[in-house]
Amino acid sequence: MKTVDEISKLKAVILYILKSFPEGIEPMKLFKIMYFVQQDHLVTYGLPVFNDTFHAFGYGPVPSFSNKCFKMLKGDLYYISEDAKTIVDSLGFDHVKQLISIKEEPEMEELSKSNVKSITRIIEKYGLFSPLKLSELSHDQAWRNASDRANIDPEMNRMSLIEIAEAGSADLATIEYIKESQIIRKAFSD
Repeated sequence: MKTVDEISKLKAVILYILKSFPEGIEPMKLFKIMYFVQQDHLVTYGLPVFNDTFHAFGYGPVPSFSNKCFKMLKGDLYYISEDAKTIVDSLGFDHVKQLISIKEEPEMEELSKSNVKSITRIIEKYGLFSPLKLSELSHDQAWRNASDRANIDPEMNRMSLIEIAEAGSADLATIEYIKESQIIRKAFSD
C-alpha cells in the first residue's frame, strides 16, 4: 500500500510528463518515459523519483501501480483503491486514439528540482521517439535480467532499483548509496 505522499508524488510525475504532450500519449510511451526518468534520477542522484515497481514484460519495463491505474482509466479494471482513483480522476483517455492526457495541472511542490531536471532531460532525449522505439531501447540489462528470471518463475519479473541504475551505467559509489538508502528505508518501514 502506498502512502498519501507516494501517491501525490506519482501523480505529479505522471501529470508533469503528460503536460509535455498536449495531445496525449500512448500508455506504452508514458511507461517507458517513466522508466527512463527513474533510471536517469537513480544514476545522477542515487535516488528514485517515485515509488512504483517496474516489471519486465514483452514490450519492456512497466510500472505496476501506474499500469493498474491505466487499466482502471481505460475501463479494464473496475476499482483498485482510493489511491488509484486519485490518479485516475486526474487523467483523460481517448478510447479511439488510445491516448492518455491530463485533466489537471501537476502539483509542482511535489517535484524537486532534480526530479524536474530528470523528467525534462528524458523528454528532450526521448519525447519524439515512437512507443515501439522506446520499447526497444528499454530492453536493457535490467530488463533482460528480470525477463530471464521470469522464464524460470513468472513472478520474478520485478526489476530492482539497483539493476535499473546499473543498466543506466551508474558508478559503484552511486550503487552503494542506493543500497544503503534501501537498507535504511526498509529498516524504518518494518
